[in-house]
Amino acid sequence: MDYFRGDLTLNIAQSAGFLLAGALTGFLSVLSCGDNWSATPPHDAPTNAPDVSTACECLAVEPPLADRFVVVSNTRLVGPKADYVGGVNCPDYAHVLTGSCSTVDDINALDVTLREARAGRGSSPPHLEGWECSMQNNELTQVTFRTSALCLKATP
Repeated sequence: MDYFRGDLTLNIAQSAGFLLAGALTGFLSVLSCGDNWSATPPHDAPTNAPDVSTACECLAVEPPLADRFVVVSNTRLVGPKADYVGGVNCPDYAHVLTGSCSTVDDINALDVTLREARAGRGSSPPHLEGWECSMQNNELTQVTFRTSALCLKATP
């Protein structure tokens, strides 16, 4: 039993040594690479800094994302024991990010099958990006299916 106790003490001492060495290395790195706040200008300030007195009148790289998201949806009433294959297209010059295939009335749609859901590209011009769904209504009543896509409009 004493053999294992000695091994444990050695492991703890070794771990503490590594921790102390790492902390000391990090502390010395911060001291050697940090700014000298008491010097004016700081010793590591660039000597050819641009004049900040003139305001930058640069244009934004791109418009905010919030204004560029658009959701497109389509619903279709599908008869009992029938299949549904359909989709939605993103607007011109927009890219599909994700999509969904769902039922509108979940109370009546207890037995439906989602066969496939995927991002797709229309087969006819202009070959818009969008979302496609393949579902089956296994109910004895009609069910309304919804296909939706979240699209990102291109920058102007």
